[in-house]
Amino acid sequence: PDWHPEGDVFEHTMQAIDAGALQTYANEKEMLMGMYGLLCHDLGKVTTTRMIDGVWRSLGHEDAGVEPAKKLLKRFTRRVELIDAVAKIVRHHMAPGLFVKNGAKPPAYKRLALKLAPEVTMELLTKVSLADKSGRNGQSDLPLNKPLPDIEEFLKRAQQLHVAYKPEEPIIQGRDIADFVKPGPEMGRLVKRAYEIQIDEG
Repeated sequence: PDWHPEGDVFEHTMQAIDAGALQTYANEKEMLMGMYGLLCHDLGKVTTTRMIDGVWRSLGHEDAGVEPAKKLLKRFTRRVELIDAVAKIVRHHMAPGLFVKNGAKPPAYKRLALKLAPEVTMELLTKVSLADKSGRNGQSDLPLNKPLPDIEEFLKRAQQLHVAYKPEEPIIQGRDIADFVKPGPEMGRLVKRAYEIQIDEG
């Protein structure tokens, strides 16, 4: 009753999908990713829901939902990019609220944008999270229609860090060190490490 006064996971999913249908998307491809993400986002609750200290909890349902989501989508599409996108949405759909609640630092936002790319943007993840949070109306079968400051703050922060629509561009690329490192695995390792330092330290 505290987390989901609307009822069971099916009712929540239907309300979340209805809320997602009210969102504005950049194109049909983004809409499909978002809507299928909402359809699948809580599939992991099937195997993770337990009564813990008198409260129903679904710890780890994000990760547990990835494989069921892929399995479901493969029944009606062969579009690998779409399946991969939905898997990322399912795995990270709780991140926007948790990032704000836990005071996540800039590197965390930048790493998440990188994990979501290239199929999913932080903005799309925000839309899914807004719909998810709106699908909790215990008074009606319609989704909630109210501001959600924590989720909106997540997108605002991602925009401030310039990672709302794509990951941060690496400052150092292979061509920048080609004078003293030959192309190959060592160059790749160094460029990757430089990017890690860039994300972690600015």
